[in-house]
Amino acid sequence: MALDILPDSRTRARTGIIRTDKGDYVPIFCASCGKPQGMVPARLITHVTALCDTGGCAEKYGNTANALLMDPDGEYRIKLGEEITKLGRPVTVEELDEMVRHNDVSPALAALFRDWQVRVSKENR
Repeated sequence: MALDILPDSRTRARTGIIRTDKGDYVPIFCASCGKPQGMVPARLITHVTALCDTGGCAEKYGNTANALLMDPDGEYRIKLGEEITKLGRPVTVEELDEMVRHNDVSPALAALFRDWQVRVSKENR
């Protein structure tokens, strides 16, 4: 019995790696036509399959999981955007921090902002 395994969209030789202070990034390519599809962090990814939208590969083979599922922060960003829209104007992170400290925002927006601060501090460790 054959296993259905999605192809890896990274090159075998891992060529084109970009080294940054946050780690190495590996380029990925469409598993069907080979068009570049961006970069992924090398230390966090053990396997990745990508299909391009512009070449019709996603239409031909179906969407990959990342097109079907929202990323973990996607729902959070939507809620945060809705709450900021209620303010009636765009705000900077610094303004929002000041507003939260002075209780000038809704409890929902304050909770979302504090959650965002925790996420950012964890990512920067």
